[in-house]
Amino acid sequence: MAAIKPQNTWFNEVQLFDGEEIILSYPSNHTQAKRAVGGKLFITNQRIAFAPNRIDANMGGMSLELPVAEITSIGTEEPHYTITEIFSGAWRARLVIHSSDMHPQYFVVKDPAAIASKIRAVVEIPAEHGGGLNCLQP
Repeated sequence: MAAIKPQNTWFNEVQLFDGEEIILSYPSNHTQAKRAVGGKLFITNQRIAFAPNRIDANMGGMSLELPVAEITSIGTEEPHYTITEIFSGAWRARLVIHSSDMHPQYFVVKDPAAIASKIRAVVEIPAEHGGGLNCLQP
């Protein structure tokens, strides 16, 4: 779980490790169980992390961190319309991040295909994982 700190009145921010810097960040909703938790997605030179906004953090929203070395693909998922996913964000196209040790992580963002492309362009994984993420297809 990523350590978070207040960024401003609404958003939280991830606490950075030594040598870590934020490259990209996007307001997003992270699908957690049957709901989409509001917050912010951070892409750093070491990990991809999600920090819930201050209200959702107080209502049980969890932070998330995925080390870059564990990421296997980044793409999008088309909407699916089931009544059980009415509050999860699944009724919209979503950004999806796959890692080697977790289930896929889904994020509702403004333009998921463009954001997936931007993330793949800036984040790289070690050569033993098949090269940089910018070589993966959405």
